[in-house]
Amino acid sequence: MTGHKQRNASPLFEALDQELRRRPYGTISAMERALGWSTGWWHGRIRAGDVSTRHMLAILDFLGLDPVAFVRRQVGSSHGLELDRPLGEAPEIVDRAWERFRSGEEGPGVGATFLQSLDRKRYTDPAGTLSLAEGAVSMVELELLPQLLGVAGSSLRHLWRLEEAASIIHCGLELAAASDDVAALGSLLQRMGYVVAATGDLEEALRLADAAATHFLRTGQHRALGPALIDRGIWLYNLGRYEESIQIHSAALELLAEEQARNRITGLEYKALCYRELGDFDLAQEYLRQARAEPGEAAVWAKPKLDWFEGQLLCALGEYDRAAELLEAASVHFRQNHLGEAAMISCDLIRARLLQRHYAEAYQAAQEMLVLLEPLRNNKVISAAIADMLRNGQAGLTLALVEEASSNIANLRQHRLEWRRLRVTS
Repeated sequence: MTGHKQRNASPLFEALDQELRRRPYGTISAMERALGWSTGWWHGRIRAGDVSTRHMLAILDFLGLDPVAFVRRQVGSSHGLELDRPLGEAPEIVDRAWERFRSGEEGPGVGATFLQSLDRKRYTDPAGTLSLAEGAVSMVELELLPQLLGVAGSSLRHLWRLEEAASIIHCGLELAAASDDVAALGSLLQRMGYVVAATGDLEEALRLADAAATHFLRTGQHRALGPALIDRGIWLYNLGRYEESIQIHSAALELLAEEQARNRITGLEYKALCYRELGDFDLAQEYLRQARAEPGEAAVWAKPKLDWFEGQLLCALGEYDRAAELLEAASVHFRQNHLGEAAMISCDLIRARLLQRHYAEAYQAAQEMLVLLEPLRNNKVISAAIADMLRNGQAGLTLALVEEASSNIANLRQHRLEWRRLRVTS
């Protein structure tokens, strides 16, 4: 396109080069002088095939181009992604992120260590994490802005504010493509997969996981491949493709490093769930045992979810007392911050009590779900499920009603969100 050889140039960088070459002769030299760069600086960037975000913004300013409009014109085909912005009004953090990007200001320089800590915090305090992320938009290093948006979007997913989560993560993907941040691109694809799955579109979530894995392979990020495969196995499990899920999780566990303990536990959990669905309860219990045996902080983090899965398994085995004990503990934990999961666990607990013929305890567990109504008032599926289980009192609470409510909550089959999908082309 220019006669100069670029090394691994991103589509956005190529578009910037083309824009410069379309300008009158001498534009590049004039730009280098105006911006205080040495003669031949741009040709050096062509040989390297990249440019920093700050330099790109300075060039766009020199050319009189709005950086947001330029990025959005070019990013649709960047990195093999086709991006359609989600419908609906964007949250304030999206507008502030674009303003920060447009300004090019580096800010105080809050760095990667803060982001890693914030990402861990979202599991236990998603609302607090979201508040901190919103406050950090003006402070985080400019190059880390896409990752910050990923943390904010994931926090909103935990709060089941899915349209907002999709909008924020989409903005992160655009900014990551703009800065050619290949690590953030893959991570944001994974995060979007979880948002999509929460809307009930598991096929799209699987496609996003495949796209993330392919992206990691193509860009040589082998350490990130294992977690992406774990995601793929999760969506295969939820699609009922249990044998495939077991195979993928086994492959992922071979790739995961010892310090990727959370991912290892998740892989073992889902192998257990697959074997449970296939009727091999012995293997299911063995993989749950292995998951609990993982060392360190990850085991503490995983305990409530392992209690949930083991409670489901024990219920299938007819060990209702122990199942109810584990499910009740898990329900209390998840009710603090993960309301959608808390609703599903409560359904499992009610089912266990009904199977015991402990009808009063089952109805009490259903009544305890009322605390979820206000924080989940915007989720019509869960609100309707809770109302249905309570409408006809203790006598009207049947296994069939609980199964229907549980299915609707898990899959959101009756209430898909109306927003444009993030499409990924290989």
